[in-house]
Amino acid sequence: MFTLRAKILLGLGAVTVLCLGATQGILQGLVLPGFAALERDQAIADLGRATEALRNEVVQVENFVGDWAGWDDTLRFVRTGDPAYVKSNLETNLFRADSFDFLAILRLDGTEVWRGGLAPDGAANPVGELPQGSWPEQHALLATRVIGESSTGIVLTRHGPLLLAAQPVTDSARKEPMAGWLVIGRFLNEDRIRAMAQRTRLDLWARATDTLQEQADLAALAALREGEPTLLVPRDEATLL
Repeated sequence: MFTLRAKILLGLGAVTVLCLGATQGILQGLVLPGFAALERDQAIADLGRATEALRNEVVQVENFVGDWAGWDDTLRFVRTGDPAYVKSNLETNLFRADSFDFLAILRLDGTEVWRGGLAPDGAANPVGELPQGSWPEQHALLATRVIGESSTGIVLTRHGPLLLAAQPVTDSARKEPMAGWLVIGRFLNEDRIRAMAQRTRLDLWARATDTLQEQADLAALAALREGEPTLLVPRDEATLL
């Protein structure tokens, strides 16, 4: 007999940035060796549920960016820099728990027309890990030039993991050529992780894998490197999920 404690980690690219752990009561305690394969299958199933919950969070960010990117007013703002757009849409009550935490509007050459954000601790403009002022053309979030198509990813910030989505800016009818990109982000903060845990009935947590210290977590990380299912998220830029 042995003790089986499963920590399911999402992370690991060339440099690992994010891990999402999931445990259930059934995965803790004394288990007969003959049931080890069954327990492993349960752990993999839980990993699938945790991954799906994370992807659903990304879909919410995609929905926000789609609404804002395909909008006549946003297209006009990218083209003209009209301050009325800022006053009406960007100055008051933009960043909320039920919406998003970061927004950047870019022209086709990657220069920012506007940028803002709010960290979980209330800090303004919290995402210094993303390009500022001008974004390189090869940045992963600017990969798509197809109207209505998103680039999505996760970047690790000093305030925690940030889920990101970007879409080309066009008109409400989605017939005008793209004029730039709109980028929106939501922090994967404690409240949102707690909500994910409630929906999946899993014990979820998010950690940078290079900060793990517990032996059980390090052992689970080693197992993932040997071929367990993982989600790859490099540190240096948001990477497509």
